[in-house]
Amino acid sequence: MLVKWILCDVRREKRTLFSRAQTSWNALRYIEGFLGQVGGWNVNRPWEACVMGFWKDSQSFQRFMIDFHDRIFEGSAQAETYDSIRIALSLKVEEMKGEEKNLYTALRQGEFLRVSDMATRVGGDLNVAKEQREVWNPALSNAQGMLRGIFSRELEHRERYLVTSIWQDESSLQGFHDQQIPRLRERLDYRRDLEQFVSRTVRLNSRWRVLP
Repeated sequence: MLVKWILCDVRREKRTLFSRAQTSWNALRYIEGFLGQVGGWNVNRPWEACVMGFWKDSQSFQRFMIDFHDRIFEGSAQAETYDSIRIALSLKVEEMKGEEKNLYTALRQGEFLRVSDMATRVGGDLNVAKEQREVWNPALSNAQGMLRGIFSRELEHRERYLVTSIWQDESSLQGFHDQQIPRLRERLDYRRDLEQFVSRTVRLNSRWRVLP
């Protein structure tokens, strides 16, 4: 599975235009290999639009980029609605089970997205990946209201990982953050292996949701 993570800085006066343009990506639902896409505004940085798309594999994504991407993008006029854009592609390392049976239903039901972006120090990637698989992934899988999750590694920057979790609602996410994260951090000194750690909480916009 390939994960596409998109961040756009959008001025307040252009938020409505950006959101309207984002609906043009509904055309993705008809493309072979497309698994789903969700997005919304960063709760803590309301000028930042966050979009995450899921593809069966790199080959499906590359075919889309060659055959369809520019046509949809230019037709949406979305380039005129944001000041900057950052895109990261990553490949699934492990999928986290949750309360939904698969990614499709989790994307359909989820109201919040939590994405942690980790950059490891030199030589720290094995420790971070091990602790993620053995400690954080099981904790997330058993968390109330966590519907599904993906642990992925960036293609271009191999020292970077994304931990993505889809949540039923804000209270479930907040409960995990308040009750579980402090306890888990007491057990692990994971930051010794990290150069950077940034988490984003995204309130999902139902109009941006695209499912095949």
